[in-house]
Amino acid sequence: SQEFELVISKGNQFQAKRMIINILEINDINDGGIQLTPIFNDTVLDDIAGLSFVYSSGGLTTSATQVLDKLASYMLSNPSIVLKINAHTEARGNRFVNLDKSQKMAEDVKEYLVNKGVEPNRLIPRGYGERYLLNKCRRGIYCDQAEHAKNRRVEFAVWNLLK
Repeated sequence: SQEFELVISKGNQFQAKRMIINILEINDINDGGIQLTPIFNDTVLDDIAGLSFVYSSGGLTTSATQVLDKLASYMLSNPSIVLKINAHTEARGNRFVNLDKSQKMAEDVKEYLVNKGVEPNRLIPRGYGERYLLNKCRRGIYCDQAEHAKNRRVEFAVWNLLK
C-alpha cells in the first residue's frame, strides 16, 4: 500500500503533470510508457532484485532452491536488506484459491530463507494470485502448459534498507 507522487514536467512553459501511484501500479505505469526502474549502487543487489523462478505445484524445485541458496547467502552477507517475496499464479482455477496459493508460495520461500538463517523480519511474503500475468494466458484464452507455467513464479524485490 505504499504510494508515491510522480511529477512530470518540462520547463516553465508546460504545466506539470502530477499523479499519485501505488507501488502495485508500477507495471501499469510502465505499460503506459513511463519506465520506473529501481537503481541501486550495488551491482549484485541489482541482480538479486531481478531474480525469479518458476514455482512447481509440487513445491520448490532443485533450480529454485539453487536460486534461494544464492539469495540466502547474499542476505546473510548484507543484513540491512529487506526483501519482498512476490508470488504469482496462473489464471486457471478459482481466483480466490489462486490468491491463497500464491500467498502460500511466498510463505514457503520465506520459510526456506529463514531456515537458511535470514531473519524473518527482513522478508515480506506477498501473494498476488493471477493479477500480474506475464503473457496472454488470461481467463478464456487457450494456453498450453508451458505458457501457464511462466505465470507461476516467485520474484524478489528489494523493499527497504535498514539503518
